[in-house]
Amino acid sequence: MSAKSEDPAITLAEAFKRKGYLDKLKQSILTDALYADGNTEENLETLVKKRVQELIKDMVHKDESLIFKNRGSTSALLEAQLFRTGYEMLKDDRVDVDKIIEDRLGDEELVSKIRSLLMEMHASKSE
Repeated sequence: MSAKSEDPAITLAEAFKRKGYLDKLKQSILTDALYADGNTEENLETLVKKRVQELIKDMVHKDESLIFKNRGSTSALLEAQLFRTGYEMLKDDRVDVDKIIEDRLGDEELVSKIRSLLMEMHASKSE
């Protein structure tokens, strides 16, 4: 038996992922309304998509030859630029992806919900 499988924290984290809780958490962060007014049009996924569209328009405006390249190479170029800048290019007056994600993950209600799920999973495993 490996040391990795003996660590109960790692085992619990893997079970958390296997049960789909991590995917649900990611989906919630992307699609839940950003503001308390409940406007579901304003979610992280929508804002990031809009910002990427703006970046692509700017890139094409600067280099029109991108229009004639295949979609894969254009996509790879954009991904490389985003990755190289640490996704700083996504930030603007409206969108600070890092801050939004940090705020969401630091939300006490979410943290409490995750703790509760983990405790339930641990308790059911102990039974």
